[in-house]
Amino acid sequence: MNRQTGIGGGSPMHSVYFTYPYENDLNIYITDPYGQILTLTARMQVFWVFPAHESEHQFIRQAGPDAVEVLGSERKPAVHDFRRALVV
Repeated sequence: MNRQTGIGGGSPMHSVYFTYPYENDLNIYITDPYGQILTLTARMQVFWVFPAHESEHQFIRQAGPDAVEVLGSERKPAVHDFRRALVV
């Protein structure tokens, strides 16, 4: 039996990272600088969820989210790819 590991699709990643959308995402930041969407009945906070390798998970825990955001903006990984190469 082939047992699936990771967060899905045979991915080697076991963690996820939540972050705000990038500041240049005009679909999110047109009206609100904090990535919030206001409807007639609710205010929704938008987050992105990225899969993370174990080394990336450890980097986030040690260096903090600001360092991860800088690294991500420099290297521009395919964060939606569950089989992408390591960033750190």
